[in-house]
Amino acid sequence: MNDGNGRPLYLRTNYIPEGSPYLYDEFCTAEITTMAGKVYTDVKVKFDLIEKELIYLDDKNESMVTSTPIKKIKLSSFVNNETFHEAVTIESHNMAINSPNTPVYAVLEDGNAKLYKQMLVTYTDLKKYGEATITRTFKRVENFYAVLPGKDTVIRIEKNKTAVAALFGDKQASINSFIEQQKLKCKSQADLIAVFKYYNSL
Repeated sequence: MNDGNGRPLYLRTNYIPEGSPYLYDEFCTAEITTMAGKVYTDVKVKFDLIEKELIYLDDKNESMVTSTPIKKIKLSSFVNNETFHEAVTIESHNMAINSPNTPVYAVLEDGNAKLYKQMLVTYTDLKKYGEATITRTFKRVENFYAVLPGKDTVIRIEKNKTAVAALFGDKQASINSFIEQQKLKCKSQADLIAVFKYYNSL
C-alpha cells in the first residue's frame, strides 16, 4: 500500500493500557479494498477500533496509517498463543471503515440478509492518588445487526426468538419452525448465524 497515501504512526504513550483498542494486537495478513474499488493483497495490518485507523506495515516494516478511504478488510485466519482466529471480513455499511465515528462490523453472514456484529471499544481513565500516570482501561462491547432484503438500513437485533423471527416478514413462519426444530434460543452468535444461513437458503 505504498501508493495508498500513508502517514507514520505515532503512538500515544501518556497512559498505561489495560486491554486494547485494536481488533487484534498483532499485525495480520489481509486483503484491503478501497472505496474506489482498488484491491491490495497480502498486506500486514491492524485496526484501531477507537480511532478508526487502519495501520499497515510498509516495505521498510514501519507502521503507517492510511488516509485512503477503505471499504472493507478481509483478515486471514491465524494462530496466536495457541488460539485460532478465524478469517473475518470487517466493514462499515456503505461507508469508509476508517472514517471518524463510523460503526465497524464483522460480517457473520453475507447473503440476501446480512448479519453483522458491531465491535465497539470504549475506555475509562483512572489516575490513582499520588500517581502521575493515567491507567486507561479498554472495554469491548459487541452488538448484532441485520440488513434485510429491499432495505438499506442497519437494524439492531434483539436476542430472543420472537424478535429474531419477526425480522423476516413473510418468512417468519418458516423461521419460527426452524428455530423450534433446532431448539435455538437466538441469544448466541452461533444461533443467529444458523438462522440467517437458513433464511438465505430459502
